[in-house]
Amino acid sequence: MAVYAGVCALVFLVMHMMSAEMNAIDADRSRKAIDAAIESVVVGLGESVADEATWTEAYINTYIEPNPAWLDGTWGATARISGTYDTAILTDNAGKIVFGESSKGAVSGTLADNYPGADVLIAELDTSLGEVGDDATVEHLTRTTDGVVALAGAVVHGNTGQASVPREQRRILWLSKSLDNSLLRDVAVRFQLPTPQLVDHVAPGFESMALHAADGSEIARLAWQPRRPGDPAFAHSAGIATVVMLIIGMLVAVVLAAF
Repeated sequence: MAVYAGVCALVFLVMHMMSAEMNAIDADRSRKAIDAAIESVVVGLGESVADEATWTEAYINTYIEPNPAWLDGTWGATARISGTYDTAILTDNAGKIVFGESSKGAVSGTLADNYPGADVLIAELDTSLGEVGDDATVEHLTRTTDGVVALAGAVVHGNTGQASVPREQRRILWLSKSLDNSLLRDVAVRFQLPTPQLVDHVAPGFESMALHAADGSEIARLAWQPRRPGDPAFAHSAGIATVVMLIIGMLVAVVLAAF
């Protein structure tokens, strides 16, 4: 019977190890999927700013005949309704704001005044423009007084053969989108992921990952309740195994009693 008990213990140990491995694999998959989902939000904003900045009408109303009313009626109007983006800013090459509008009102000053670390993005965009031309974009996460946001920028230029804008005359369109818990819920539903939330402290039993700015510094942390698919699988298997082991044990006892 001692051998039988040892075999039973070994079976349950193996099932527990398989359950733990299943949980670890799912946790790693969830972390990578959430990271990719957040990146898709940032990249999507970069695609939006590239589209909005590559526009002959925008080129005309920004450089040829500067028209604040047009800026407000297009980029400003979209920012106010918090659609694809909730803030639209037009700056010069150094980051001074020429026009700015958000869902909370007008934006002024410099880009760095409103987005700490913006100088890193401006420098990165300047480098990319020198390498790939006016189609270059830059997009990263950053943190403001209101929370974590995705920020993307591109030089305003035409799409019908206009000459490249000289560096000192550039007007850069910046779009930002708040990365709040409402957006995170939408992302979780869209990609069928555990729902992450922005937290200051990670609760026991929760998985987490850091969000980083362009300079690599940690700006926030996401946490979510792991699905732990191995737990119900272990409980179900353990129940079946218990019944099977009891039956085997009874049969063994009967056989031994016969001798």
